[in-house]
Amino acid sequence: MLHENHRLHYMYTRLYRAWQEDEFRLHFQTLMDAKQRRLAGFEALVRWYDKAEDRIVQPGEFLPFAEDTGLIVLIGDWILREACRQARLWNRLSSSTVVVAVNLAPVQLLDADLVGQVEAAIEGLPAGALKLEIPEQCLVEHARAARRPLQKLKSLGVQLAIDEFGAGYSSIPALIRFPYDEIKLSRRFIAKLQTLPEARVLAAGMIDIAHKLGKRVVAVGVETEAQAGMLRDMGCDLLQGYLFGEPGLAGQMSLKAG
Repeated sequence: MLHENHRLHYMYTRLYRAWQEDEFRLHFQTLMDAKQRRLAGFEALVRWYDKAEDRIVQPGEFLPFAEDTGLIVLIGDWILREACRQARLWNRLSSSTVVVAVNLAPVQLLDADLVGQVEAAIEGLPAGALKLEIPEQCLVEHARAARRPLQKLKSLGVQLAIDEFGAGYSSIPALIRFPYDEIKLSRRFIAKLQTLPEARVLAAGMIDIAHKLGKRVVAVGVETEAQAGMLRDMGCDLLQGYLFGEPGLAGQMSLKAG
């Protein structure tokens, strides 16, 4: 316990200093329209450009500590504002709306300041240009507390997505209880599409249910043309993964992707 507390304090100090010294950067990954293979938007993904260790730290190495220490509220607000700033730039250059997706941690969704932060961040953006992704686990574990902030976010014209859908939690209640626009299929299904018939049946079934409810479906972790073809044939709406390029800085992204 003492070792864990020391570790949390150490990481809190480092992450807070990184936030103060502007060491975080956003990388963006392309979202593609499955049928037309054209750009449908970007997902914003945070990276830590750690000056002390002279390396880029991947989110899996520091975001769990940010959530455990509560610093994700500060870092998440920066991510939100920076993603919307970039979205404004892209939308000035594009004849159609460029959507940018931002992940929300459970502690952010339940934070009293979230709606105000979002309202300030989206100023000057076209309606629907910001999409917020909420983990399915959060909706299951905090069902009652999550409903009101989600309703307020929807009233601002923000798109909402259920992330990591089907990752092992109680998916059906999430489909019924909450306001949302799309589901993002867990990459666990996508990775097994070519080898497990059961994965194909489940993916096709979830896509069909979502469409009957009037929702879009995004497949995450698409790495092969075979996977993309299967998902397109199932009617999946959007695709995301290394098949369409690795995440990169905004200047490396093209509005003519695909």
